[in-house]
Amino acid sequence: MRSSRTHRPPTTSRAGRPAAALGALTLLASGIFANAVAQAATPPRALVADVVGPAPSRSVAVAGTALATCLLGSTTTTYSPGVRTQSATVRVDVEGLLGVCVSTDPGASTGIYTEHASVPLACTQLLAGGTGSRIFTWQDGTTSTFDFTRAVNAVNGQLVNTFTGSITQGKFAGRSATQVVTALADLTACQTAAGLTSTQGTGVLTIL
Repeated sequence: MRSSRTHRPPTTSRAGRPAAALGALTLLASGIFANAVAQAATPPRALVADVVGPAPSRSVAVAGTALATCLLGSTTTTYSPGVRTQSATVRVDVEGLLGVCVSTDPGASTGIYTEHASVPLACTQLLAGGTGSRIFTWQDGTTSTFDFTRAVNAVNGQLVNTFTGSITQGKFAGRSATQVVTALADLTACQTAAGLTSTQGTGVLTIL
């Protein structure tokens, strides 16, 4: 007597393959397709380097990026006695405010500098360049020593003083710096008995 059970052949795909084999093939194809898409979406490293250039090192500053830029600075310089055409010993006092600074160092959001000296001085020397040094005191109490070369241009009653040099000690040591101070100066006062007694101006400081 024959059994009532009916023998069923293995389930096959339309191509005749077993379903399990078809599933494995589908997964394999999916993996190959995903890899192909990923490779197509990711440009070769050489191409990326040609388009955007090599990524900058995190340990060094990006070229051209300022470590500190200080705007809206002010400088007041007083002369006692006033500077005249003839050279004489003059007490010079400089009070400078760096203004608002955008800096990579949160302790350098603003700063000041002061200078005091007694030197032989005539009005012609106010237009002469030279070398010098000044110390910036930042709001966190640290300092930066700025050694510079100074160039002066007289433009429409203003003295444009450009200080170019580097930070030699303290915060930002080893970095280049430029400070431009534009001061109002009535040089005709040099011809008077009182002489030129003060100048006031604005300043911009950049440390790279």
